[in-house]
Amino acid sequence: MVKSKDCSSTSEIISRNNRIKPLNDLKELQRKIDLDSFRIKDKCYSELEAIDILKHNCFHLVNLAAKVSSVCEKEEHSIDVSKQQIINEVIPDLIIYALQFANIFDVDLDNKYQERIEFVKTKLSRLT
Repeated sequence: MVKSKDCSSTSEIISRNNRIKPLNDLKELQRKIDLDSFRIKDKCYSELEAIDILKHNCFHLVNLAAKVSSVCEKEEHSIDVSKQQIINEVIPDLIIYALQFANIFDVDLDNKYQERIEFVKTKLSRLT
């Protein structure tokens, strides 16, 4: 487990930055990349187009999970294995697909992320 370099609490970071919106900035950047480089159109998705993109990306997500699973399986059998594929491919690709999904559904990622973190913190606090 890698420790964070910044040991500030979430609330300290939020109050220090006042208004965090980096995920929505990334979402907008991904929208522009999709318009320029991929077959994804600008916010005018028909239901069929959205489903096609989701299905296509779902196949990619399964492949990413398989890459992680392969590393975990080797680790489980005490086989030394490089984590570079996870670092160089899986993590960035997960971000790309999450941003594309957020664009398809027009999600405010910063708010949704903060809502989810609060939900998880509440859920975990009930377990302890």
